[in-house]
Amino acid sequence: MDTEVPAQHSDRPSKQISQPDAAQIYPSVAPSGPKRIRPFFLFLQALIAIAIVFGAGVFMQRMLADKEPPRQRPVREQVFTVETISVQRGDFQPDIQVFGTIIAGNMIEVRTELSGPLVSVNPQLRSGAVLRTGTEIAAIDPFEFQTAIAEADVDILDGEAKLLEAEARLAAVKTDLVNAQAQLALAERDVERAEALVTRGSVTQQTLDQRQQALLQSKASVDSGRANLKVEEAKLAQQRAALDRLSLNRTRAERDLTLTSLIAPTNVVVESESVTLGQMVTANQVIAELIDLAAFEVQFTLSDGQYGRLTGQDRPLLGTEMSVEWTVGTRQETVSATINRIASSITADRGGVTLFGKLENLTPDMDLRPGAFVKISLPDQIYSNAIQVPETALYDEQRIYLEEEGRLRSVPVSVLAFTGTNAILQADLEDGAKVLKTRIAEVGDGLRVREAGAEAPSGPRPDGARGGGERRPRP
Repeated sequence: MDTEVPAQHSDRPSKQISQPDAAQIYPSVAPSGPKRIRPFFLFLQALIAIAIVFGAGVFMQRMLADKEPPRQRPVREQVFTVETISVQRGDFQPDIQVFGTIIAGNMIEVRTELSGPLVSVNPQLRSGAVLRTGTEIAAIDPFEFQTAIAEADVDILDGEAKLLEAEARLAAVKTDLVNAQAQLALAERDVERAEALVTRGSVTQQTLDQRQQALLQSKASVDSGRANLKVEEAKLAQQRAALDRLSLNRTRAERDLTLTSLIAPTNVVVESESVTLGQMVTANQVIAELIDLAAFEVQFTLSDGQYGRLTGQDRPLLGTEMSVEWTVGTRQETVSATINRIASSITADRGGVTLFGKLENLTPDMDLRPGAFVKISLPDQIYSNAIQVPETALYDEQRIYLEEEGRLRSVPVSVLAFTGTNAILQADLEDGAKVLKTRIAEVGDGLRVREAGAEAPSGPRPDGARGGGERRPRP
């Protein structure tokens, strides 16, 4: 509460003064009590807190100093349990495995050569059906062609009769010619006698002239007979040609009759069909498209390296036998094939050389079809004086590790080829060398190992060897 100071008598008006102002003006009357001693208590509390923290730290240090140190485990070198393989040098010929597709090597278009209504269509003529060799696909009405054969037979009989007639006329002409030649000979002798008699005066010149006229008539008869002979011979030849023509017409009619039945030329698979029973077809109309089972091929691509290996060492590529494996679910079908041709050009997008192989011994019972994805195995080149190890033994495709007296030693290698889960290498190794085949993530020179089933090796720990006990490598 504000303290009022008695006003003094003065000419100036009086006013009230607040407590802070009064404390400044009249120090003797400043307030005192709890507010003056509060900073002291705060300082005292801080000092106590610092003392507690310091004491706790000292107590903790004393406890740690009095604690027994932990026992140290003796450091032991780490030993890996591994498996090795003993290698031998030799000649190896791996298989090159690539993938390809089955293609149709021969598409057959069945076309009609005749016109007419279809009186028969094989009910199996549907896409995907298998037709064996000699199976009838469809049949055209044969009536017109059977009639044509009958007409040809009648024409042939008529032609044979005309031929006999021509032969008879030719025989008669020949007989007349022989008679005319005989009369000519008589006329020539009469003329000779008449000429002799005229010189002796026994006959008149008129008689000689009559005989010479008879000779000329005989010569004309002979010439006419010879001409008639040639005419009859020509007619006979024409009749024989006409008879041959009639025989050809009959042969054509017989062939047309066989063409009324459309037959599968080989074992085929129906690709498509476009006719129905009773349909009127015209010549050259497509009845069906068939895939020749005997002409199935496999198409695949080899890399430049694979192609180079297969064509080296004077080795012919065409005719190389290979195995084609088709996997359908859990079923596998394997057929043999032979490389029969190389693609005419190399496509950049495939990055290699495309080859084609002809499938052998396909049967109609197999359900292999164009478009199937297959695996192809064909023999690679022969690698001489090489070694073969599991692929797990190869590190960075440039080194392997040997087990020698319980330690590993790295050996540089050159990879020649991969075959399945193995690798064929060129390396400076002796026969019988033990190659590490267990995969170890911490692999390195000098690493201590033991073979599975053998006692752990003992010996001093080499510099830089890893500590720890025996352990198996990570998978």
